[in-house]
Amino acid sequence: MADFSKYFRAYMNMQDILKNDFTYNYIMEGLKDGDKGEDRLDGKTNEKVIDMEWVVAIEETLPYIRKAIDEQRRFIKQVDNVVRVELAKKIGPESVKHLSQHTNFIAKVEAGYRSEAAGTAVLSRRNNG
Repeated sequence: MADFSKYFRAYMNMQDILKNDFTYNYIMEGLKDGDKGEDRLDGKTNEKVIDMEWVVAIEETLPYIRKAIDEQRRFIKQVDNVVRVELAKKIGPESVKHLSQHTNFIAKVEAGYRSEAAGTAVLSRRNNG
């Protein structure tokens, strides 16, 4: 016959360790209450009303959205060139930002109430469609 004394000692040790564990006690109470015959299932049922016109409208547009994603399109390309100030057609925020990052293009700075900086070259952005 097999010697179960080691297993029994391990079982008793685990009971001592788990007697203060919340999860263990919760499960044990549930098992004890399970034999009382007072089983029941509680739950909530929710009913949602959905306006099917919106669903139909979205489903009808899905093929067009898929086509727009899958199909290759032409996008407006922006070409940046650094040109002399005299040749620049338009100075925008990107040009000022570029000039502040590339100070070697600044020829002179005039201090005063309205300080001005004169550059030798500036960023020119052109749209290619």
